[in-house]
Amino acid sequence: MANIKNLIAIDGSERIIWNPEVGHLEVYEGEQPKQNLLLSSRPYFTVKDIKLSPVKNLIALIGDNGVTIVELPRKWGRRYRGSTKEGQIFCKTSNVNNRLFTCEKRLRTLHVAWHPLGYEAKQVLCLLTNDNRLRFHDVTADLELQVIDLRIHQSERQEKSFIDSDGGDGLCLGISMLNLGEFGICFDFGPPTVVQEPDVLWPIYILMGSGDVYLIYTNHQNPTYSEHVIGPLTMLPQAEDNYGADACSLLVLDSSPPMLAIATPTGTIYHCFAFPDEKGVLSKQTLYVYEAIELSKDLIANPDDPYSPHPMRLFNDPTSDIRYFCAHENGVHTIVLPILDSIRTPDYEIIEEKESFSEFLICTRTSTPSDGLLNQDIDDQSTPRGLAVEVRQTGSVLLVLMPNNEMITHRISPATTLINRKRFPRRTLETSRDSNDADHEILNLSQVDASRANFDEQIQQILKRKTSIPMLKLSENLEERKQFNEVARRAVTVFQNEYLKKFDLAAEAIKKKLSILEKDMHNQQEEYEKVAQDKTEVYNIVVALASKAEMVCKKQKELLSRMDKVLAAVSYGHPDLSEAEAKLRRELSAINGKLHFYRDQLDSVVNKHKYHLNQKDPAFSANSDLILSEAQLNGIQETLARQGSEIADLKRAVKLRESTE
Repeated sequence: MANIKNLIAIDGSERIIWNPEVGHLEVYEGEQPKQNLLLSSRPYFTVKDIKLSPVKNLIALIGDNGVTIVELPRKWGRRYRGSTKEGQIFCKTSNVNNRLFTCEKRLRTLHVAWHPLGYEAKQVLCLLTNDNRLRFHDVTADLELQVIDLRIHQSERQEKSFIDSDGGDGLCLGISMLNLGEFGICFDFGPPTVVQEPDVLWPIYILMGSGDVYLIYTNHQNPTYSEHVIGPLTMLPQAEDNYGADACSLLVLDSSPPMLAIATPTGTIYHCFAFPDEKGVLSKQTLYVYEAIELSKDLIANPDDPYSPHPMRLFNDPTSDIRYFCAHENGVHTIVLPILDSIRTPDYEIIEEKESFSEFLICTRTSTPSDGLLNQDIDDQSTPRGLAVEVRQTGSVLLVLMPNNEMITHRISPATTLINRKRFPRRTLETSRDSNDADHEILNLSQVDASRANFDEQIQQILKRKTSIPMLKLSENLEERKQFNEVARRAVTVFQNEYLKKFDLAAEAIKKKLSILEKDMHNQQEEYEKVAQDKTEVYNIVVALASKAEMVCKKQKELLSRMDKVLAAVSYGHPDLSEAEAKLRRELSAINGKLHFYRDQLDSVVNKHKYHLNQKDPAFSANSDLILSEAQLNGIQETLARQGSEIADLKRAVKLRESTE
């Protein structure tokens, strides 16, 4: 594990800091006075790391020669301030596997972490030691649960590799057969996998010094899962240098599929996606290298030692899953991965290949000392002693603890905002020092295709920064006085290239845009005046046409009235009968036929009546006539006159219809 320390932990709004000078924990909360957590038994080793348990009732003090567990009081914090003398609280401590570290003097801890699945009754601490063993210790019951020996699995793998080397790929087996760096240096937990309720497997990725990665699945209820050590995991695409011959830090980002960030002492970080080879509980995984990020840890180039391998340590960001931090001897970098934000979208068609970008946030030393060694303890006034992220109401703040117990605070923006706001291409600061190349690249920014992007995007494209000046927190005893001039020159160059020149380009683009807009406005004003004149002319024409339309409408009404009269006359003299007239004609014909029929019937009845009278009284028929009263005669006459007039009318109507036909 890298020698970068971490002596700070965050619990909500409280900051817990280990003070190595006095040997106790200090708690800070806002503007409240600090609290001192005094230990019942101080650790007998130098504390290099502190880690808060998932339940947040225990804190582990980690050193090379052991681990001490501090039991935090249940009423510690703001509720307990008034009941202690000068803010001092005594805490119970216990050593993890004290017998082992006491008997084995050469045993060293390389990496220690709490198991994510922890509850108050059972909290497990995972320890990776220099004997290539991974130990699981229940700190609540002070019981060692399981020990996994990585050497056995490595020897079996090397035997198999040696036997199959003739038919295999010798490129990937060279470093393994030489057994260089085949020891674990750090590990990290991946996203859990549900095998069968309630069994949950937690994968542990173990990073070797050679850069190889092993995989172990752990389960507290069934330790047999941990007996299978899978690895080393294949890294694709293959590289001749096996992606570096050494490694110093590992971080697993919470994504699906999980992404591993592997850091090397040279400043290169590899981002790898872990895909399972086949479906199954204990399936092997393959690491697909997505990209490589090169961090420039030196603000000023060191020509005496351009390689300068020095350790780095990766820290996760609790506020974002797509960002993490990298601490090294010269300060702190932040790395943002837009690809992790893209793969979460439900529509996989819109996923784009996006490059990650880094930013130098805090610089504590201008250049790395040339005599630094990778395995040498780092304890000076420039290397950060701890890093944490505190969430406040006003936003997230990055806290960096310096060796003089000074706390550096740096406000950090949300990762999604950084993705949309700016990008820092993967390049070294030495490249950015070439002013000619910088001027050439800046001029190319002005050639943005305006047809493909609007003006706001064009200005944002011009103002994008490729390098930045971090927050400087330098010590007073610089080796040479000229470093001040170099830092000032570097800052002036960056501000000139990344700010002033781009502001000038943006101002020039705005002036050009303003000139174009003024010309457009002038043309639009002329067009407006022309349109107003055309409007007046059109209005006059409309008025004239309206009067003509009114006269035409009046004339049209007169013509329609005359046309109706003509149509009525034509219809009256037209030989064709309408349906109603034809129906009336049929009714009149039927009535006429009935009249003839009734007349014949009446004549028949009269003749029969006369016949009967003649048969009854022959003298009556010959000598006497029918005598009717005057009233009867009048009634008969009126009836006959009426029927005669009706018959005459019917005849005239029939003749009229016949004449029209």
